[in-house]
This record gives sequence, structure tokens and C-alpha cells, in this order.
Amino acid sequence: MSPQQQDEAAEVLISIAQQDNEAVQLSADQIAEIKHRLSEPAVYATDEQVESLFQKMGI
Repeated sequence: MSPQQQDEAAEVLISIAQQDNEAVQLSADQIAEIKHRLSEPAVYATDEQVESLFQKMGI
């Protein structure tokens, strides 16, 4: 996700968390953690890395 998309996603989560909804109640620390994690680029394994791991595991 681009930084702008990450910010937008974080704002949506924060908006949900701030609603008067007993099912979703995040603390300020949890909200800060979400923002922090969304600000870092996502790192995914390549198809080749996944295939290599599966081969090593015999899958």
C-alpha cells in the first residue's frame, strides 16, 4: 500500500475504534501501534521463497 492508502486505512480503523461500539474498543496505545505498523512497508515472501520453503518441509 502506498503511504497515503496506509494513512487512510489507519483513519478508518481509528474511526471504527472511536465509535460507541462495545464490540470494538481500542486503547490509545493500540491505535498508535496500528498507525506505526501501517507506516512500515509490507514485506512479503516471493513465490520462489514460498515454494522453496514448501519443498524443504516436504509439502
